[in-house]
Amino acid sequence: MQGPAPEPAGPRPTFPFGVMVEVPACASAIHQFVERVDFLSIGTNYLAQHLGRLPLSPTTSTSWT
Repeated sequence: MQGPAPEPAGPRPTFPFGVMVEVPACASAIHQFVERVDFLSIGTNYLAQHLGRLPLSPTTSTSWT
């Protein structure tokens, strides 16, 4: 495990800054950036698929036309 990320250079943005957490590697590294962002968005669909080792796209497709 690596140490904490270095402090960013320059001024902090004036708009909200967040992180999309969609893969297990990002979820396990949350402690490295959680205090530096304004919000987290958890992608439960992809995260559950990765954790369950399910395919990210179905093997059969349905036509919408």
